[in-house]
Amino acid sequence: MIIDTIDNLGKYVALNTLFADVVTFLNANDLQTMEPGKYPIKDKDLFLNLTIAKGRGKDAAVLETHIDMIDIQIPISCEETF
Repeated sequence: MIIDTIDNLGKYVALNTLFADVVTFLNANDLQTMEPGKYPIKDKDLFLNLTIAKGRGKDAAVLETHIDMIDIQIPISCEETF
């Protein structure tokens, strides 16, 4: 797990070949103005799943794990704690 700010995402492109595509997508799109939904970025391997959710405090936050994918979570309008 990597915990950082979105400003540093570009520093992690060497970790996965698709991270550069994520950086390009985020630079070309304003997540704050996009409607919730699923946005394909690269074939079936890379997509944005934009949802509206309430931020969680320490009491409700749990760590997620994935076996078959990498999940980049970006809180846009509120802070989230884990």
